[in-house]
Amino acid sequence: MTNNGYSNTKYDMGKEIVAAVVVTFNRKNLLEECLDAIIEQTFKPDAIIIIDNNSTDGTAELLLEKSYINNLPPVGLNNGRQQIQENLIATNKQDKFISIIYLHKSVNSGASGGFYEGLKLSYEKQYTWAWLMDDDVAPQKDCLEQLLNQYSDNNNISCIVPTRIYPNGDIVQGHELILSRKVFSKSLFKIPETERIEKMTFEGPLLKTKYFNVIKKDILKYFLLFDDNDAAYKISKRGIIVKSEKGIMIKKIQILNNFYTKGNEWKQYYRYRNKWIYVRNNFELWMLFPVIYEFLRELKILITDTSKWSYIKVFFRAVGHFLVGKEGKTYTKYKNPWTTNR
Repeated sequence: MTNNGYSNTKYDMGKEIVAAVVVTFNRKNLLEECLDAIIEQTFKPDAIIIIDNNSTDGTAELLLEKSYINNLPPVGLNNGRQQIQENLIATNKQDKFISIIYLHKSVNSGASGGFYEGLKLSYEKQYTWAWLMDDDVAPQKDCLEQLLNQYSDNNNISCIVPTRIYPNGDIVQGHELILSRKVFSKSLFKIPETERIEKMTFEGPLLKTKYFNVIKKDILKYFLLFDDNDAAYKISKRGIIVKSEKGIMIKKIQILNNFYTKGNEWKQYYRYRNKWIYVRNNFELWMLFPVIYEFLRELKILITDTSKWSYIKVFFRAVGHFLVGKEGKTYTKYKNPWTTNR
């Protein structure tokens, strides 16, 4: 029997406890679906930590209506201040309550800042595991149970990554990678559960909270994109990350294969810049060759395709910002890429 009162899992939690961490920004309907899916888990987490990156779409009002929080955040939070509320909600399991921790930030610190705060709270409150996810995913009903069952088979594991699928059943491709000195990147969309991986996305990994001390130094340098890769690489050097085939996470928003859609310049900026920040933070000589190759290939695409010329300015701004050491949230339109002013 576990601390959640369930006997249908082969893993006995003992004193180990799980906090689900959900980072959200202006997607209240998706957040509601994500929270509902977490609460309906066959093996329920002990806490849900909601990091609200200063949403303005009525997210807090929805959480109040659904009794996740007891009060709306105070009006006028600014200068980076944040407010934390804690609450308990009942579940459909007798005598089982889930602790709700809601952190409302006065500025949008991006995915990087949100997951930093969520991991920090999980670690400080002495949860054993942090189950990390964005608001646009929803775990299948037995996802957490399946992840923990895999840990029971090898309790040297540091992180278990679920399989992500779209609502139509297609597998989300292109994130979980096996990296080695012999092969730079071997992308496997169906990775054996015995295979160690060194790249992941923050869309469902179950991570031991002690690794907060490993990743906290660099995660805030990204704002978004490559923060999860940085964390995975650091963890993989100290522990074991594996993929779960049975733990399923449903991704609600389709990943676009075309990076160069109108209005996507800001995301491309962080993709260009953060790739170099990642290499700098985790430098090994073998990393230089693929990243230089990708740099030259990207530049060739931008120069030879006139429909993408608007991205050339974004590309060189990102490279310039990397060279002068600009980190975190730095993207603005039409600024001199070599300026050090944010």
